[in-house]
Amino acid sequence: AMEKVRIRKIIEDIIITQFLNSEIDIVHEEDVSFEELGLDSVDQIELEVMVEQKFNIVIIDYDMETIKDMTDLVYKIITEGYGK
Repeated sequence: AMEKVRIRKIIEDIIITQFLNSEIDIVHEEDVSFEELGLDSVDQIELEVMVEQKFNIVIIDYDMETIKDMTDLVYKIITEGYGK
């Protein structure tokens, strides 16, 4: 499986380019939440779609309540079988 670090980097790059328009230090903090990054619920759904396309997976039962931050999303990508 692709290492968590590489998955995380890809997600960070998507967030920086698509939502933040510039790199801010907080994006690299371990457990930064999407809310802290200024992503609202619509942004989070868009991010999910981009991530699904990028990793060629389907995130089943996507739920903002369970995927609140970068770590959650990385874990979800791994558990949905990316790279297996």
